[in-house]
Amino acid sequence: KDEKFGGGQCGFAMCSPGYNMQLKGNRLVADISEDVKRAFDDYVSYYDVDSVKVYVDVMAYPPYEIGDDGIIYIRSDISSYSNEVIYKKYNIVENILLSPNNPIIYKGNSFFLGKTIYPEDAHYDIIEWSSSDDDIVSVDSMGKITGNSVGQADIIATIGDAYGTVTANVYDISSNIEDEEQNHNVTDTAGDIIDDIANNDNPDLGNTDITEGDLEEVKEDIQQGVWRGDSFFTDLRWYEENFSKYKMNWGQIQKAARELNAQFAGAYNIEVEMYHKDKDGTEYHIGNITEMENEVTFTFDLPTGMSEIQSGETRKYVLVRIHNNQYEAIDVEVNDDGTFTASSNQYSDFVLLYVDTPKIKNGIEINGFQLNSCVGGIEGNGGIRTVYSVEPEIEGKSVVNSGLIYSLEGLAPKEEMYVGSQEEYVKSYLSTNTGKLSANMSDSYTATSYAMTMIFVNKSPIEYTDTFNIRAFAELEDGTFVYSDIYSFRIYDIADRIYKDRTSSNEILYQYLYDNILNRVTPGYELNTN
Repeated sequence: KDEKFGGGQCGFAMCSPGYNMQLKGNRLVADISEDVKRAFDDYVSYYDVDSVKVYVDVMAYPPYEIGDDGIIYIRSDISSYSNEVIYKKYNIVENILLSPNNPIIYKGNSFFLGKTIYPEDAHYDIIEWSSSDDDIVSVDSMGKITGNSVGQADIIATIGDAYGTVTANVYDISSNIEDEEQNHNVTDTAGDIIDDIANNDNPDLGNTDITEGDLEEVKEDIQQGVWRGDSFFTDLRWYEENFSKYKMNWGQIQKAARELNAQFAGAYNIEVEMYHKDKDGTEYHIGNITEMENEVTFTFDLPTGMSEIQSGETRKYVLVRIHNNQYEAIDVEVNDDGTFTASSNQYSDFVLLYVDTPKIKNGIEINGFQLNSCVGGIEGNGGIRTVYSVEPEIEGKSVVNSGLIYSLEGLAPKEEMYVGSQEEYVKSYLSTNTGKLSANMSDSYTATSYAMTMIFVNKSPIEYTDTFNIRAFAELEDGTFVYSDIYSFRIYDIADRIYKDRTSSNEILYQYLYDNILNRVTPGYELNTN
């Protein structure tokens, strides 16, 4: 009789209902059913197998014992069955600790919760994850939470009868940046920073001005703000400063002005500030983002007190960023409303400089010539490229079209080089956006530069030594035309100049010039360095 086995009396003819007994020598063989398994509940929580056979010595009492190692042993007077292992005891999971204790997550962000199982050697197969409100915070089967909308939701991890829970808080961020893509760039960057500070012990502060000494205070401030339900912001702000603020970087400021031949216009502190407001409107500063992956465009007022732009001159502005005793020049676009616009992915202290230069004489000019050995990407398909620049307005009238006029010396008088000429050897061509250059080749900062290529046709000595005349023209909004000075050139002379100057690292070009132009016109051509 064994109470652990259901209290029945075992014998040759009868046994308790939990057994399927059969005689085997002087031993009984018991297939342990589910009822019998429950007899081991004091010792066993999880089972390796669904059914085992227990060999019971009918002369021994009790027929088993529990070892200190948590293993159940069968007593037997037959050595071949001594210490037969039936079940090994597994430690059950008693507690689950999730971290961080109160996760804070920006709407749209995701991260994995940490988990600690007690006791550490407890056995479990899976963790079941759930959320009290998936619309606010959802969680996947691996414990990754995602913020879906502003609010709070409980995240629960369950193993058997044990569970752990944390309350996740979701917040959103607004920004004063109007461009939608740049707005997302800034708010997403801020969300990653704030999440990192609120949830981690060692956050990355490399793209902020937050110091390690301020970290704990900032972390507590963020947590309190989220729990209160504060509104979070990441705004681009600018402040006009006095030059005296930059005395530590004055050497770099002077260097920038000297190298750019520029005058001082103003000093600014430009910030991408992270902060939050409570329901009473009290503002709490978190810190500034000093660098982002993508550029953000900002617009603010031009400073007052600068000298007037003189007649016939144009003014260019340059924004100089001062950081770590170095400067970086950023192009500026001046708007009609007296503001200027610039873009940067780094933010700190800036100085605005300006340079005044004369506008183009007559509003249009030819800047120079280039030779191309593979027009249209076809090797050996040569041509001469003319670069010219034109102002947006000439004589107070907007420019609507521009282009180039070509003629052959000796076959057409220069006086006939105008748009609409009937001379056979005068040809005019309009420029298109295809020929518009990204770089301004003029000294005037308001001009736009274009390029047009004349392809070589005969590729003969006559073509390379004939004299071409060329001039640029601009058509104004009233239908009148303005012309540049006339320039004369020979293709051979330009090839000779380029070949001798050796300003390019493209040896293929020099070989092309020698084989196709120079040596063809002058057999035995040799480089004369004098």
